[in-house]
Amino acid sequence: MMKKIITTFAFCLGVACMAQAQQPVATDTLSVPTDTINTPVDTVHTAADLLQTSVTELPPAPQFGYISYSQVMAEMVEYKDAMLKLKNLRKKYEDEATYNETTFKRQFAEYLQGQKDFPQSIMLKRQRDLQEELEKSLAFRQDAEEQLKKAEAELLAPVKARLNEAIILVGGKLELDYVFNIDNHALPYINPKKVVDVTSFVKQHLMPGSAAQ
Repeated sequence: MMKKIITTFAFCLGVACMAQAQQPVATDTLSVPTDTINTPVDTVHTAADLLQTSVTELPPAPQFGYISYSQVMAEMVEYKDAMLKLKNLRKKYEDEATYNETTFKRQFAEYLQGQKDFPQSIMLKRQRDLQEELEKSLAFRQDAEEQLKKAEAELLAPVKARLNEAIILVGGKLELDYVFNIDNHALPYINPKKVVDVTSFVKQHLMPGSAAQ
């Protein structure tokens, strides 16, 4: 009888253990959202990866150069030659204009001196002559200024072309993105850590016997 009771107790104990083993176990995984459990690890780090990529792939800081265009051009031999030719041409125009004005002053003085004695016909002719001389003098002055501007542009064209070539060459060799002209206070502030003064390099290429090629 005792043996049967022990056997029966052992059987019931085994059944209880099996039932307990089949019940779900309460763990911390139940508090984790299902979308996080099913999310691949690579996807979780996508945002960080993109941020890192955007930072590492940023282009380097632009490299700038600057130069005083007028200052460098004024030191060029070609510029000095052009200015000498322009000065001589201006003197010729000025001499002609001075001659015309002197002629007008002389005629006007003669008119004032003889206006009381001249007949009416001569007075009218002298007045017309003075008017024509004055208009001629003013027209010559205006035409001279226009011709001088045109001559200056023609004389400086090859000078500026050579200077531009030298700046382009230096900018390319120094691998610069831009070269700015600082004339007329165009750049009131320049960060010395991000710019380079290309003046000396350009002057070197403009030296006689060192063509900018």
